[in-house]
Amino acid sequence: MHENKQKTVLVSPLNWGLGHAARMVPLIRKLIGQGQKVIIGAYGDSATLLKKEFKECIHVELKGFTPVYSSSHSQTVALMRQSVKFLFHKSREHKRTKEVVKKFGVDLIISDNRYGVWYKNIPSVLVTHQLSPALGRRFRFFERPVSRIFNRWIRKFDECWVPDVPGENNLSGKLSNNDLDLNIKYAGLLSRFKECTQNFNFRYEYLAVISGPEPWRNKFEKDLIRLFGNLPGNSVIVRGVPEGSSEEYEYNGITMFDHLETDALNSLMCNSRNIICRPGYSTLMDLFTAGRRALLVPTPGQPEQEYLAGRMRERYGFTVIEQADILNADVKTLLKYGQDLTPLKNDLLEKLLHNFLK
Repeated sequence: MHENKQKTVLVSPLNWGLGHAARMVPLIRKLIGQGQKVIIGAYGDSATLLKKEFKECIHVELKGFTPVYSSSHSQTVALMRQSVKFLFHKSREHKRTKEVVKKFGVDLIISDNRYGVWYKNIPSVLVTHQLSPALGRRFRFFERPVSRIFNRWIRKFDECWVPDVPGENNLSGKLSNNDLDLNIKYAGLLSRFKECTQNFNFRYEYLAVISGPEPWRNKFEKDLIRLFGNLPGNSVIVRGVPEGSSEEYEYNGITMFDHLETDALNSLMCNSRNIICRPGYSTLMDLFTAGRRALLVPTPGQPEQEYLAGRMRERYGFTVIEQADILNADVKTLLKYGQDLTPLKNDLLEKLLHNFLK
């Protein structure tokens, strides 16, 4: 039997926060482990994160749309106002994809939420959990039409991989529900983390992992610095700034890191008694992989995070608080302690990649 020929795989994540790039880490690791040649096509903070994680890969700039979020209004409204700009960048990233495919002889494409990163003659996969987006109560009547638009774009790809497990107790809930005829396959939880298996000997009382777009990342950081300054015990903040240093420093008595690579962040999550973070989808996959609960603070005005936070509270016993209330609440009573969440394990990604690389 002949060995499978090495394939050149283009992996391209969206740059809307770090989550899309972070969940490509386990996928890229598996590709490299199987002897494939990986081209990473990214931009912005996503590119910075993946360059630090995979120095051995070829990195190309594949620019796309990065939205500007509102500091005071619904993020749905802010995104609607930028829809024409989004469509322009979608067309431009498709053109750039063709150039990358021809230059590097790409055999396969894996795109995370980038609807322009596909090529008609190349097997292409879209990774997304957003088949039926949450737009919030005011714009609920738009959800079905927007879902149909997404589905039309998804049909350009040979397969759609949902980073979740099947069944009613999955993480994404209605976001990945879809009754249209698409080639959808579950990829399991795409997390770069490992389960926290050691006996707990907590180094920190409080850990905050900050993620998401500006200006809310910065606002969240400022609120957490004020909060931790009033709480007993040592605390640590990972700022979610990938262009910054991974060296430890102190600010107002708080241990700070601009950014941590995978193993260091995983260890920190396992060795901190209380965790505070956004309910971004990739962050939730990390928590369920590590086996840790957290106090969830949704980004204000972002319907998807509000929906996911409510789902985590109802089905998995997470605690949730609005950012506007975090400085006035008794945070200590809201936090859960220790490794009290059963990790979700699966080998779905391994099977998908095996079939895709044939």
